[in-house]
Amino acid sequence: MLKIAYVAPNFPPMGWGGIGTYVWQMTRALQSRPVHVTIVTGVDGADETERDVCITDKLRILRALPTLPIDAVRSECERVLSNLIKSPGLDIVEFAEYAAYGLTFQRAHPQFPAVVRLHGDTELCYLASIPPLKRAYKRLRRNATVELRYREEAETVGRAHFVTAPTQWTLDQADIRGWSHQQAAVIPNAFFGFPQSQGSSEPESAQHDVVL
Repeated sequence: MLKIAYVAPNFPPMGWGGIGTYVWQMTRALQSRPVHVTIVTGVDGADETERDVCITDKLRILRALPTLPIDAVRSECERVLSNLIKSPGLDIVEFAEYAAYGLTFQRAHPQFPAVVRLHGDTELCYLASIPPLKRAYKRLRRNATVELRYREEAETVGRAHFVTAPTQWTLDQADIRGWSHQQAAVIPNAFFGFPQSQGSSEPESAQHDVVL
């Protein structure tokens, strides 16, 4: 059985959009396949203790990542994944390019198979919905934080063994930036409706996670 880990600092019910919902949808799509999925995600803000929840024999949700600062998220992500690749093993891991949360792990384990999924990088978010003249000005005056994040995101894409994107436009944005990658493909997002949180009738150990 193929063993995949997704890194999503926010995951339903903590995060209902963007990367978290994408991972929820992909996990649901894989439930009919011979695949075991581990989701490495953020701790609950109301209860910051690490929780390891086995939802089914094919799905594990490991809430272990802090929300901020980014360096702490990356460090904890590297620790958790380094343990996962030992025993009982892990075959492949997927990160988003946004904030380069997997970068510390990639640097420590350059040969381990890693996929980077393009969702929308920091600069795209920074410049979104801005009139053309203001966008050109902000691009010239890009602040130090955006500049650093931009370089880190370029590195996480460059270190990926494979890059995926939901649309050709998203992939083109990486190419326009000159971000190198070994291989890339457009794979549309799966969609099975919006996630729903579990009710109180679920076992206590599984409460606050999601029904797939």
